Amino acid sequence: MIFLIDREIILFFRLISCKEITTLMKSNASLRIFLNTKNNFEFILYLYGMRRLNNLVLLSFILLAVASCKNKLDVNAPYKDIPNVYAVLCPQQSEQTIRINKTFLGEGDAVAMAKVSDSINYPAGEITVSLNRYVNGTQVNASYQNQTVVFGEKMIETSAGTFSSKQRVYYTNDKLFTSGEYQLTIKNNRTNEVFKAKANALDSVRINGLPSPFDPKYYPYPTQISNDSVAINIDYSTPNKKYSIIYKATEPGLQARVYQLSMRFHYYDSLNAAPSNYSYVEYSFLNKYNPNDLQKVPGLGDCFVSEFFGNDLTSSLGFGFSKVNTPSNFIRRRIYMIQYIITTSTSEYSDYLQYANPSLNVAQEKPLYTNFEDKKAYGIFTFKTRCSINKRIKHEYINYLGITKPTCNYNFFLFALPTSTNAPGGYTPLFCQ
Repeated sequence: MIFLIDREIILFFRLISCKEITTLMKSNASLRIFLNTKNNFEFILYLYGMRRLNNLVLLSFILLAVASCKNKLDVNAPYKDIPNVYAVLCPQQSEQTIRINKTFLGEGDAVAMAKVSDSINYPAGEITVSLNRYVNGTQVNASYQNQTVVFGEKMIETSAGTFSSKQRVYYTNDKLFTSGEYQLTIKNNRTNEVFKAKANALDSVRINGLPSPFDPKYYPYPTQISNDSVAINIDYSTPNKKYSIIYKATEPGLQARVYQLSMRFHYYDSLNAAPSNYSYVEYSFLNKYNPNDLQKVPGLGDCFVSEFFGNDLTSSLGFGFSKVNTPSNFIRRRIYMIQYIITTSTSEYSDYLQYANPSLNVAQEKPLYTNFEDKKAYGIFTFKTRCSINKRIKHEYINYLGITKPTCNYNFFLFALPTSTNAPGGYTPLFCQ
Protein backbone atom coordinates (compact mmCIF):
# COMPACT_ATOMS: atom_id res chain seq x y z
CA MET A 1 0.00 0.00 0.00
CA ILE A 2 2.76 2.43 0.86
CA PHE A 3 4.64 1.55 -2.30
CA LEU A 4 1.59 2.34 -4.48
CA ILE A 5 1.14 5.82 -3.02
CA ASP A 6 4.86 6.74 -2.88
CA ARG A 7 4.87 8.58 -6.23
CA GLU A 8 1.69 10.44 -5.42
CA ILE A 9 2.95 11.51 -2.01
CA ILE A 10 6.32 12.67 -3.39
CA LEU A 11 4.67 14.84 -6.02
CA PHE A 12 2.29 16.14 -3.38
CA PHE A 13 5.17 17.15 -1.12
CA ARG A 14 6.66 19.27 -3.90
CA LEU A 15 3.51 21.37 -4.03
CA ILE A 16 2.40 21.86 -0.42
CA SER A 17 3.81 23.51 2.66
CA CYS A 18 4.77 21.94 5.98
CA LYS A 19 1.67 23.48 7.57
CA GLU A 20 -0.54 21.68 5.12
CA ILE A 21 1.35 18.43 5.76
CA THR A 22 0.54 18.72 9.45
CA THR A 23 -3.15 19.02 8.75
CA LEU A 24 -3.17 16.10 6.35
CA MET A 25 -1.28 13.79 8.77
CA LYS A 26 -4.01 14.15 11.33
CA SER A 27 -6.60 12.67 8.96
CA ASN A 28 -4.53 10.40 6.69
CA ALA A 29 -3.36 7.11 8.23
CA SER A 30 -1.43 6.09 5.09
CA LEU A 31 0.52 9.29 5.22
CA ARG A 32 1.38 8.81 8.89
CA ILE A 33 2.66 5.26 8.14
CA PHE A 34 4.69 6.57 5.24
CA LEU A 35 6.30 9.29 7.34
CA ASN A 36 7.13 6.83 10.12
CA THR A 37 9.27 4.80 7.71
CA LYS A 38 12.94 5.69 8.11
CA ASN A 39 13.88 5.46 4.42
CA ASN A 40 10.91 7.58 3.35
CA PHE A 41 11.77 10.19 5.95
CA GLU A 42 15.31 10.48 4.57
CA PHE A 43 13.99 10.79 1.00
CA ILE A 44 11.61 13.55 2.08
CA LEU A 45 14.53 15.46 3.55
CA TYR A 46 16.28 15.15 0.19
CA LEU A 47 13.23 16.50 -1.63
CA TYR A 48 13.15 19.46 0.69
CA GLY A 49 16.89 20.09 0.31
CA MET A 50 16.25 23.28 -1.69
CA ARG A 51 13.46 24.63 0.59
CA ARG A 52 13.86 26.90 3.52
CA LEU A 53 15.61 25.58 6.65
CA ASN A 54 12.74 26.49 8.95
CA ASN A 55 10.41 24.24 6.95
CA LEU A 56 12.85 21.34 7.44
CA VAL A 57 13.01 21.95 11.16
CA LEU A 58 9.22 22.02 11.34
CA LEU A 59 8.89 18.86 9.28
CA SER A 60 11.46 17.05 11.49
CA PHE A 61 9.54 18.10 14.57
CA ILE A 62 6.28 16.78 13.09
CA LEU A 63 7.83 13.44 12.18
CA LEU A 64 9.36 12.98 15.62
CA ALA A 65 6.05 13.82 17.22
CA VAL A 66 4.26 11.22 15.11
CA ALA A 67 6.97 8.63 15.79
CA SER A 68 6.54 9.16 19.52
CA CYS A 69 3.05 7.67 19.29
CA LYS A 70 3.70 4.00 20.13
CA ASN A 71 2.36 1.27 17.93
CA LYS A 72 4.52 -1.40 19.56
CA LEU A 73 4.15 -5.18 19.29
CA ASP A 74 4.64 -6.85 22.66
CA VAL A 75 6.43 -10.16 21.95
CA ASN A 76 5.78 -11.27 25.53
CA ALA A 77 2.22 -12.33 24.83
CA PRO A 78 -0.26 -13.17 27.62
CA TYR A 79 1.26 -15.89 29.81
CA LYS A 80 0.18 -19.49 29.29
CA ASP A 81 0.91 -21.96 32.05
CA ILE A 82 3.03 -24.80 30.59
CA PRO A 83 4.91 -26.65 33.37
CA ASN A 84 8.14 -28.54 32.73
CA VAL A 85 8.02 -31.87 34.59
CA TYR A 86 10.65 -34.45 35.50
CA ALA A 87 8.88 -37.37 37.20
CA VAL A 88 10.94 -40.57 37.05
CA LEU A 89 9.79 -42.73 39.96
CA CYS A 90 11.57 -45.76 41.44
CA PRO A 91 9.58 -48.16 43.67
CA GLN A 92 12.80 -49.44 45.27
CA GLN A 93 13.63 -46.02 46.74
CA SER A 94 12.24 -44.83 50.06
CA GLU A 95 11.33 -41.36 48.73
CA GLN A 96 9.85 -40.39 45.37
CA THR A 97 10.69 -36.90 44.11
CA ILE A 98 9.16 -34.93 41.24
CA ARG A 99 10.50 -31.65 39.88
CA ILE A 100 8.01 -29.21 38.32
CA ASN A 101 9.31 -25.91 36.96
CA LYS A 102 7.74 -22.97 35.20
CA THR A 103 8.29 -22.38 31.52
CA PHE A 104 9.03 -18.69 31.74
CA LEU A 105 9.19 -15.76 29.33
CA GLY A 106 10.27 -12.28 30.25
CA GLU A 107 12.19 -9.22 29.16
CA GLY A 108 15.90 -9.30 29.84
CA ASP A 109 18.66 -11.87 30.05
CA ALA A 110 17.14 -15.38 30.12
CA VAL A 111 20.25 -16.82 31.82
CA ALA A 112 20.00 -14.22 34.57
CA MET A 113 16.28 -14.91 35.02
CA ALA A 114 16.94 -18.65 35.30
CA LYS A 115 19.12 -17.93 38.34
CA VAL A 116 16.12 -16.39 40.15
CA SER A 117 14.22 -18.97 42.19
CA ASP A 118 10.82 -17.34 41.56
CA SER A 119 11.36 -17.52 37.78
CA ILE A 120 11.43 -21.32 37.74
CA ASN A 121 9.57 -22.40 40.90
CA TYR A 122 5.82 -22.27 41.46
CA PRO A 123 4.77 -20.55 44.71
CA ALA A 124 4.14 -22.74 47.75
CA GLY A 125 0.71 -24.38 47.63
CA GLU A 126 0.01 -23.46 44.00
CA ILE A 127 0.59 -26.99 42.65
CA THR A 128 -1.10 -30.21 43.81
CA VAL A 129 0.50 -33.49 42.71
CA SER A 130 -1.21 -36.88 43.06
CA LEU A 131 -0.85 -40.48 41.88
CA ASN A 132 -3.53 -43.07 41.14
CA ARG A 133 -3.03 -46.67 40.05
CA TYR A 134 -5.11 -48.96 37.83
CA VAL A 135 -5.03 -52.71 37.16
CA ASN A 136 -7.13 -53.97 34.23
CA GLY A 137 -8.92 -50.62 34.18
CA THR A 138 -9.95 -50.76 37.85
CA GLN A 139 -8.58 -48.28 40.36
CA VAL A 140 -6.60 -49.91 43.16
CA ASN A 141 -4.26 -48.68 45.87
CA ALA A 142 -1.49 -46.49 44.49
CA SER A 143 0.79 -47.35 47.43
CA TYR A 144 0.94 -49.78 50.32
CA GLN A 145 -0.44 -46.96 52.49
CA ASN A 146 -3.02 -45.07 50.38
CA GLN A 147 -5.37 -45.46 47.44
CA THR A 148 -4.34 -42.02 46.17
CA VAL A 149 -0.85 -40.71 46.87
CA VAL A 150 -0.76 -36.95 47.46
CA PHE A 151 2.72 -35.41 47.31
CA GLY A 152 4.11 -32.89 49.76
CA GLU A 153 6.49 -30.13 48.77
CA LYS A 154 9.81 -28.77 50.03
CA MET A 155 12.70 -26.58 48.96
CA ILE A 156 16.07 -28.22 48.36
CA GLU A 157 19.52 -26.90 47.51
CA THR A 158 20.99 -28.32 44.31
CA SER A 159 24.42 -28.02 42.74
CA ALA A 160 25.23 -24.70 41.10
CA GLY A 161 24.41 -24.55 37.40
CA THR A 162 22.39 -22.70 34.77
CA PHE A 163 19.25 -22.60 36.91
CA SER A 164 18.68 -21.42 40.45
CA SER A 165 20.11 -23.84 43.01
CA LYS A 166 16.96 -23.39 45.12
CA GLN A 167 14.45 -25.87 43.75
CA ARG A 168 10.96 -26.69 44.93
CA VAL A 169 10.32 -30.43 44.66
CA TYR A 170 7.26 -32.56 45.31
CA TYR A 171 7.80 -35.77 47.28
CA THR A 172 6.23 -38.74 48.99
CA ASN A 173 7.53 -41.48 51.26
CA ASP A 174 4.73 -43.89 50.35
CA LYS A 175 5.96 -47.26 49.08
CA LEU A 176 4.86 -47.77 45.47
CA PHE A 177 4.04 -51.03 43.71
CA THR A 178 6.07 -52.59 40.91
CA SER A 179 3.07 -53.38 38.69
CA GLY A 180 0.01 -51.67 37.31
CA GLU A 181 -0.58 -48.45 35.39
CA TYR A 182 -0.04 -45.19 37.27
CA GLN A 183 -1.63 -41.86 36.42
CA LEU A 184 0.12 -38.67 37.49
CA THR A 185 -2.13 -35.63 37.96
CA ILE A 186 -0.74 -32.12 38.39
CA LYS A 187 -3.21 -29.34 39.17
CA ASN A 188 -2.50 -25.62 39.20
CA ASN A 189 -4.72 -24.41 42.03
CA ARG A 190 -4.56 -20.80 40.81
CA THR A 191 -5.61 -21.40 37.20
CA ASN A 192 -7.42 -24.77 37.72
CA GLU A 193 -5.38 -26.18 34.81
CA VAL A 194 -4.87 -29.96 35.07
CA PHE A 195 -1.99 -31.91 33.48
CA LYS A 196 -2.05 -35.72 33.27
CA ALA A 197 0.27 -38.50 32.15
CA LYS A 198 0.31 -42.31 32.44
CA ALA A 199 3.14 -44.82 32.89
CA ASN A 200 3.51 -48.52 33.70
CA ALA A 201 5.37 -49.48 36.87
CA LEU A 202 8.51 -51.62 36.60
CA ASP A 203 10.07 -54.36 38.68
CA SER A 204 13.82 -54.69 39.11
CA VAL A 205 16.10 -57.23 37.41
CA ARG A 206 16.66 -60.69 38.86
CA ILE A 207 20.23 -61.74 39.71
CA ASN A 208 19.64 -65.36 40.76
CA GLY A 209 22.05 -67.73 39.06
CA LEU A 210 24.38 -65.04 37.72
CA PRO A 211 28.18 -65.28 38.04
CA SER A 212 30.36 -63.00 40.18
CA PRO A 213 29.82 -60.37 41.42
CA PHE A 214 26.13 -61.32 41.65
CA ASP A 215 26.76 -64.71 43.22
CA PRO A 216 25.56 -65.10 46.86
CA LYS A 217 27.37 -64.00 50.05
CA TYR A 218 26.76 -60.30 49.91
CA TYR A 219 28.26 -57.76 52.28
CA PRO A 220 27.63 -57.33 55.18
CA TYR A 221 27.89 -61.05 55.82
CA PRO A 222 26.28 -63.14 58.52
CA THR A 223 28.64 -63.78 61.42
CA GLN A 224 29.29 -67.40 60.48
CA ILE A 225 30.90 -66.48 57.15
CA SER A 226 32.44 -63.12 58.01
CA ASN A 227 35.96 -64.55 57.59
CA ASP A 228 35.17 -66.81 54.66
CA SER A 229 37.77 -66.02 51.98
CA VAL A 230 35.33 -67.17 49.30
CA ALA A 231 33.02 -64.28 50.19
CA ILE A 232 35.80 -61.72 49.71
CA ASN A 233 36.67 -62.33 46.08
CA ILE A 234 36.52 -59.04 44.17
CA ASP A 235 39.87 -58.30 42.55
CA TYR A 236 40.45 -56.15 39.44
CA SER A 237 44.19 -55.68 39.90
CA THR A 238 45.48 -57.18 36.63
CA PRO A 239 46.09 -54.10 34.44
CA ASN A 240 45.63 -55.52 30.92
CA LYS A 241 42.99 -58.11 31.75
CA LYS A 242 39.51 -57.64 30.33
CA TYR A 243 36.89 -58.16 33.03
CA SER A 244 33.23 -58.89 32.31
CA ILE A 245 30.09 -58.32 34.35
CA ILE A 246 27.06 -60.25 33.13
CA TYR A 247 23.43 -59.56 33.98
CA LYS A 248 20.04 -60.33 32.47
CA ALA A 249 17.14 -58.21 31.27
CA THR A 250 13.95 -58.07 33.27
CA GLU A 251 11.27 -60.63 32.62
CA PRO A 252 9.35 -60.23 29.33
CA GLY A 253 6.42 -57.81 29.41
CA LEU A 254 7.86 -55.53 32.08
CA GLN A 255 8.73 -52.91 29.44
CA ALA A 256 12.24 -52.17 30.71
CA ARG A 257 14.16 -50.73 27.79
CA VAL A 258 17.27 -48.93 29.13
CA TYR A 259 19.80 -50.61 31.45
CA GLN A 260 22.81 -49.12 33.18
CA LEU A 261 25.40 -50.80 35.37
CA SER A 262 27.57 -48.84 37.79
CA MET A 263 30.13 -49.71 40.46
CA ARG A 264 30.48 -47.57 43.57
CA PHE A 265 33.69 -47.88 45.56
CA HIS A 266 32.63 -46.98 49.08
CA TYR A 267 35.20 -45.54 51.49
CA TYR A 268 35.50 -43.68 54.74
CA ASP A 269 38.20 -41.44 56.15
CA SER A 270 39.88 -41.79 59.51
CA LEU A 271 39.81 -38.43 61.26
CA ASN A 272 41.55 -38.39 64.63
CA ALA A 273 41.45 -42.21 64.52
CA ALA A 274 37.63 -42.27 64.13
CA PRO A 275 35.80 -43.28 60.91
CA SER A 276 34.06 -40.36 59.20
CA ASN A 277 33.17 -38.88 55.78
CA TYR A 278 31.45 -41.97 54.38
CA SER A 279 31.18 -41.58 50.60
CA TYR A 280 31.96 -43.30 47.30
CA VAL A 281 33.60 -42.91 43.89
CA GLU A 282 31.54 -44.22 40.98
CA TYR A 283 32.48 -46.03 37.78
CA SER A 284 29.55 -46.10 35.32
CA PHE A 285 29.16 -48.10 32.14
CA LEU A 286 27.38 -46.99 28.97
CA ASN A 287 23.65 -47.62 28.71
CA LYS A 288 22.50 -50.94 27.31
CA TYR A 289 19.28 -51.18 25.30
CA ASN A 290 16.86 -54.08 25.22
CA PRO A 291 16.84 -55.99 22.90
CA ASN A 292 19.56 -54.42 20.70
CA ASP A 293 22.49 -54.99 23.09
CA LEU A 294 21.64 -58.49 24.31
CA GLN A 295 24.28 -61.19 23.76
CA LYS A 296 24.05 -64.97 23.87
CA VAL A 297 25.96 -66.29 26.91
CA PRO A 298 26.43 -70.08 27.22
CA GLY A 299 24.28 -71.49 30.00
CA LEU A 300 22.56 -68.15 30.67
CA GLY A 301 20.87 -67.22 27.40
CA ASP A 302 20.29 -63.58 26.44
CA CYS A 303 22.32 -61.28 28.69
CA PHE A 304 23.94 -57.87 28.84
CA VAL A 305 27.73 -57.93 29.07
CA SER A 306 29.68 -54.92 30.36
CA GLU A 307 33.46 -55.12 29.89
CA PHE A 308 36.43 -53.11 31.14
CA PHE A 309 40.20 -53.38 31.57
CA GLY A 310 41.82 -53.28 35.00
CA ASN A 311 44.04 -50.29 34.18
CA ASP A 312 41.07 -48.29 32.82
CA LEU A 313 39.22 -48.82 36.09
CA THR A 314 42.29 -47.79 38.12
CA SER A 315 42.70 -44.60 36.08
CA SER A 316 39.04 -43.73 36.52
CA LEU A 317 39.23 -44.29 40.27
CA GLY A 318 42.32 -42.09 40.45
CA PHE A 319 40.46 -39.30 38.68
CA GLY A 320 37.47 -39.74 40.97
CA PHE A 321 39.53 -39.58 44.16
CA SER A 322 41.37 -36.51 42.85
CA LYS A 323 38.04 -34.66 43.13
CA VAL A 324 37.56 -35.63 46.78
CA ASN A 325 38.42 -33.01 49.37
CA THR A 326 40.91 -34.18 51.99
CA PRO A 327 40.16 -32.90 55.53
CA SER A 328 42.90 -31.19 57.52
CA ASN A 329 42.87 -33.87 60.25
CA PHE A 330 42.89 -36.70 57.71
CA ILE A 331 44.90 -39.83 58.66
CA ARG A 332 43.98 -42.65 56.26
CA ARG A 333 41.26 -43.66 53.79
CA ARG A 334 39.75 -47.13 53.71
CA ILE A 335 37.87 -48.68 50.78
CA TYR A 336 35.61 -51.22 52.41
CA MET A 337 33.17 -52.43 49.74
CA ILE A 338 31.97 -52.19 46.12
CA GLN A 339 28.29 -51.63 45.43
CA TYR A 340 26.96 -52.95 42.11
CA ILE A 341 23.85 -51.16 40.88
CA ILE A 342 21.68 -52.08 37.89
CA THR A 343 19.20 -49.36 36.96
CA THR A 344 16.48 -50.00 34.38
CA SER A 345 13.92 -47.70 32.81
CA THR A 346 11.20 -47.59 30.16
CA SER A 347 11.06 -46.84 26.44
CA GLU A 348 9.67 -43.40 27.36
CA TYR A 349 12.87 -42.68 29.24
CA SER A 350 14.88 -43.90 26.26
CA ASP A 351 12.99 -41.45 24.04
CA TYR A 352 13.53 -38.68 26.58
CA LEU A 353 17.29 -39.31 26.55
CA GLN A 354 17.32 -39.08 22.75
CA TYR A 355 15.56 -35.72 22.88
CA ALA A 356 17.92 -34.48 25.60
CA ASN A 357 21.11 -35.47 23.72
CA PRO A 358 22.81 -32.68 21.73
CA SER A 359 22.01 -32.69 18.02
CA LEU A 360 24.81 -33.26 15.50
CA ASN A 361 22.83 -31.51 12.78
CA VAL A 362 23.51 -27.98 11.61
CA ALA A 363 20.05 -27.05 12.90
CA GLN A 364 20.47 -27.51 16.64
CA GLU A 365 16.89 -26.76 17.66
CA LYS A 366 14.96 -29.87 18.70
CA PRO A 367 11.32 -30.31 19.76
CA LEU A 368 10.65 -30.49 23.49
CA TYR A 369 9.78 -33.98 24.74
CA THR A 370 6.46 -34.70 26.41
CA ASN A 371 4.36 -37.76 27.19
CA PHE A 372 1.61 -35.70 28.86
CA GLU A 373 -1.94 -35.80 27.56
CA ASP A 374 -2.62 -33.32 24.75
CA LYS A 375 0.97 -32.09 25.19
CA LYS A 376 -0.27 -29.64 27.81
CA ALA A 377 2.98 -29.97 29.78
CA TYR A 378 6.60 -30.55 28.76
CA GLY A 379 8.71 -33.32 30.26
CA ILE A 380 8.36 -36.93 31.28
CA PHE A 381 6.48 -39.22 33.64
CA THR A 382 7.82 -42.77 33.78
CA PHE A 383 9.40 -45.41 36.03
CA LYS A 384 12.84 -46.82 36.65
CA THR A 385 14.01 -49.67 38.87
CA ARG A 386 17.08 -50.36 40.92
CA CYS A 387 18.80 -53.60 41.90
CA SER A 388 21.80 -53.31 44.22
CA ILE A 389 24.21 -55.69 45.96
CA ASN A 390 27.37 -55.09 48.01
CA LYS A 391 30.64 -57.02 47.93
CA ARG A 392 33.80 -56.97 49.98
CA ILE A 393 37.07 -56.29 48.16
CA LYS A 394 39.99 -58.70 48.27
CA HIS A 395 42.87 -57.41 50.44
CA GLU A 396 45.32 -57.83 47.58
CA TYR A 397 43.24 -55.49 45.42
CA ILE A 398 43.15 -52.82 48.13
CA ASN A 399 46.93 -53.12 48.45
CA TYR A 400 47.25 -52.81 44.68
CA LEU A 401 45.27 -49.54 44.69
CA GLY A 402 47.41 -48.31 47.59
CA ILE A 403 50.75 -48.72 45.80
CA THR A 404 49.81 -48.17 42.13
CA LYS A 405 49.56 -44.89 40.25
CA PRO A 406 47.36 -42.91 40.14
CA THR A 407 45.47 -44.21 43.19
CA CYS A 408 48.49 -44.55 45.48
CA ASN A 409 48.50 -40.84 46.35
CA TYR A 410 45.41 -40.99 48.53
CA ASN A 411 46.73 -42.76 51.66
CA PHE A 412 44.65 -45.93 51.58
CA PHE A 413 44.88 -48.41 54.42
CA LEU A 414 46.99 -51.39 53.39
CA PHE A 415 46.95 -54.99 54.60
CA ALA A 416 49.91 -57.08 55.78
CA LEU A 417 52.59 -54.95 54.19
CA PRO A 418 55.99 -54.49 55.90
CA THR A 419 56.61 -51.03 57.39
CA SER A 420 59.65 -49.42 58.93
CA THR A 421 57.55 -47.17 61.17
CA ASN A 422 54.28 -47.51 62.98
CA ALA A 423 52.06 -45.02 61.18
CA PRO A 424 48.98 -43.97 63.16
CA GLY A 425 45.83 -45.80 62.17
CA GLY A 426 47.39 -48.12 59.60
CA TYR A 427 50.43 -48.97 57.56
CA THR A 428 52.71 -46.66 55.66
CA PRO A 429 52.14 -47.14 51.92
CA LEU A 430 54.97 -48.26 49.74
CA PHE A 431 56.31 -46.04 47.00
CA CYS A 432 54.08 -45.59 43.96
CA GLN A 433 54.87 -48.10 41.25
